[in-house]
Order: sequence, then C-alpha cells, then structure tokens
Amino acid sequence: MQNRGQTLLALTIAFLVITWVTVVLRCIVRTRIVKAFGLDDYLIAFSQVVFTALCICLILSVHYGTGRHNTDVTAENVIEALKYQTLAELFYILETAIIKLSVGFLLLRITPNGAKVYRYIIFTSLIILSLWTIISFFIVLFQCHPVSYAWDKTSGKGTCKNAVVVVNAAYAFSAMDILFDWGFALLPLPMLWDIKMSLQVKMSLFLILGLGIFASTATIVRLKYLIALTDVDDILYSYSETLIWTVIETGLAITAASIATLRPLFKRFHIPGFHGSGPNSNSHPRQTTTAGYIQSYDLGYIQNAENRTNTTNIRATSEGNTSQESILEHAKNKKGGISKQTDFVVSYENGPMPEGK
Repeated sequence: MQNRGQTLLALTIAFLVITWVTVVLRCIVRTRIVKAFGLDDYLIAFSQVVFTALCICLILSVHYGTGRHNTDVTAENVIEALKYQTLAELFYILETAIIKLSVGFLLLRITPNGAKVYRYIIFTSLIILSLWTIISFFIVLFQCHPVSYAWDKTSGKGTCKNAVVVVNAAYAFSAMDILFDWGFALLPLPMLWDIKMSLQVKMSLFLILGLGIFASTATIVRLKYLIALTDVDDILYSYSETLIWTVIETGLAITAASIATLRPLFKRFHIPGFHGSGPNSNSHPRQTTTAGYIQSYDLGYIQNAENRTNTTNIRATSEGNTSQESILEHAKNKKGGISKQTDFVVSYENGPMPEGK
C-alpha cells in the first residue's frame, strides 16, 4: 500500500519546530536587542499562528488518510481528510500573503531616506499582492456550492467549478508568489548598494535578504504538482505531493524572513561578516537622523532619538575618536551597569550641526 502521509507528517512537524524557533529569536532580537518591534514583526508573528493552523490541518488530514489512495480509506475518513485539505489550502493562501507583507514592510524600514521610487514600488507591490490574495482566497473558498460540497458530496445536492478553473487560479497565485519572492529579494541590491558600509557587511545583508529565493524554488517545484487537483477520484494520494511542497515552501519562507532580522544577534556572537559597517569592526552601521529619528541600515533598526537613554560615553567626530566606559545607577531597578552610547555629528555643506544628545 502506497502512503506519502508519513513524509508529509514528518516535514510538517519539522518545519513547525524550526519556524517557531526562528520567529521567537526574531521577536527576542526586536524586543530585547534592537528594541524596534514593528509592523513587519507583528505580521510575521501572525503568519506563524496561521502556519501553525495550516500544520494542524495537515496533521489531521494525514490522520484521516491524506497520502493514501482513496480506495484504501473509508468513505467517512475521505470526507474528513478532504475537509482538512481544503482548510489547509485556504490557510496556505493567507500564509503566503502575510509573509510577503511582512517582508515588504521590512524593506520599507530599511529603505534609505529620500528613496521614494523604492517606496512606491514596494507599496504598489503590496497592494497588488493583497488584492490578488483576496481573489484567490474566495475562488478556493467558493469553488463549490454549498462550500461543504467540496469535501462531502454524499448528499448529491451541490455543484462545483470545473477543476481546471481552480488549477488555473492556483497557477496564477503561485506565479505572483514567485514574482514577489524574486522582486523583494533583488530590490535591496540597487537600494542599498550606495550606502556607506563595508563590502563584507553588504554581502551578508544581501545574502540573508535573498534567502526568500529558496522558498521561491519550492514554489516552482510545487507548480509541477498542482495538476493533481484535477485527479478528483484519487485526490488524497495525488494531492499529497502538492501538500508536501506547500509545507516546505511556507516553512522556508517564514524561516528566511526571520533569519533576515537576526543580524544583531549574529554580531553579539562575533560571527564573521556581521560585526560592523566600516573598517573598524566595532563601529556602528551608518546612521542618519531625520525628524527626531535614528535610522540604521541594520535591517530595520529605527529608534526615536528622543527616547534614547542618556548614558553617553563614546564620542566620534571628524577630528578624532575618544572613548570611555562608566558604571551607572539605573533608577528603575537600582542596579549598577556598564553602558555605552555614541554621539554623532551630522554635517551639512552649509556648516556643522550641533552634537546629538
């Protein structure tokens, strides 16, 4: 008896664990190290919840017979397996869109000040993505009337769209998915190339931002198996291959989106290529100050300048560098600590600006 269910089950559990680990690390970095938890982080956290729901549906579908031939499963279990397959497909559509939205907002956070054309490109892409996701979601949801007729045809009272229509919609959605994967992965190349940071740091940023291409590869492979949707007589077995690549694609996408924000954590562990942005490995990434905000091209580090703690002990100017450390008393917890802060002098052509506080 042929059974792909165990492969699907193993991959589902593996990616469920991997994605939770990477998303939790991302949240720790953004809340404890960078202290700049933003909309892209909320979206990726929500996508992890949706992915968990997707995985639960896949596990239940395997339990009821997904991966086996329809003839090897009881009629009641076929209905249950098809129900969870349909739910998994709906969660997949939502999951893919939420991940892309998160990556898009991450790119907006690291877009250099004044680069309006890149912002327009990203915003337009997100609008198109959102609209097409809504269309695809409702095509799958209402492929049959009533909705439950998609998995339970025992009543004989219902109609479904031609399977080819659903397959074509799935092809179109996957094509859009691939387009945005590559677009969001390649956009940082021209966007950040002229930023003043070391080539080593640039390469590390481009590498981790380009991890989404791996998820795109899984999407391309998944396209090959979408034709299984037309095999309605043995859908539990034929469609299981598509579900295997579904969990691989979404699992890789979440993992890549989370790893892309872990550079501050890599720097703490002194991993080569993640130390600094200039010749001095202890220097900070290039920063600009606009309207009271500090922006760094360290994957979304945006911090309100007015909320920075007054623990100034490192000063960097064009005339020279001096540094010192001091032990400070913290008012909240009354515990001593060693802390550092950098003062930046931002100069313009018409004269120097006052030192930052």
